[in-house]
Amino acid sequence: MREDTLDPRDRRTARRIPFTIAVGGDTGGRHILDYTADISLGGLYIRTSKLVAAPGAPIQITIRVPGMPKRVCLDAFVVRTDQGEDGGVAVRFAALPAEVDAALATLTGEELLTDELVDTDKVVLVEDDDVVQ
Repeated sequence: MREDTLDPRDRRTARRIPFTIAVGGDTGGRHILDYTADISLGGLYIRTSKLVAAPGAPIQITIRVPGMPKRVCLDAFVVRTDQGEDGGVAVRFAALPAEVDAALATLTGEELLTDELVDTDKVVLVEDDDVVQ
């Protein structure tokens, strides 16, 4: 990962890319179905006006990662919630399975040494009904 792509005020350690895809989240008996705004190797941001859970709460994310044959269920935890019409919830992934980590690395360009091969302004919209656990 290139350090010059990160804002020094930002605590994230992985490159985020704009990424729009349907995502499900389950935490504490609450279920959401909304869309992501961005994604990285470390986590993602879900655009939602629903109150999901307090920071630190565990959440199970169901998402279709490009490069994976089916949707995957990932354990994560809530990092931040933003209220209001433009709000959402930031989540950090727990340990990722190797194949999901590899697919996210390819998607975000983390495995590449230069930005010349990565279009970081891309927006991806993928929907799929298959779920694997």
